Amino acid sequence: MDRCFPFRKYFIRINGSERRVVLIPVDISEHSERAFLWYIKHSKKRNDYVVVYFAYEEEFFSSKYQETHSLQDHIDRELEALQNKYVFYLKNAKLNGQFVSSVSKNPGDSIIDLSVKMGADYIVMGSRG
Repeated sequence: MDRCFPFRKYFIRINGSERRVVLIPVDISEHSERAFLWYIKHSKKRNDYVVVYFAYEEEFFSSKYQETHSLQDHIDRELEALQNKYVFYLKNAKLNGQFVSSVSKNPGDSIIDLSVKMGADYIVMGSRG
């Protein structure tokens, strides 16, 4: 008999197997990386589908760059490096998933919106305090 937990309402069924959707919001901090690695070590399941999500405010980058073209180049480089790192981690852990990024006025709201849209079973994120 399956036990039902209130936080595990949504599942993706692929080929008849139950799959958890795990949302891991990240930024460029080591706190995010540690949270991701904690998930790999302590919570990962073979059938998990992991969505690594970077919601950023453009102002986060613009404080460092005055010229528009160098700002966009910087954003593109940072996003590519972040995406490459987490895609590498997913492949090494033999997990299915994707990296998603978006500009957001309020990253917290974006995380919740994406969790609902993706039907996330749970969210794993780091803390700075």
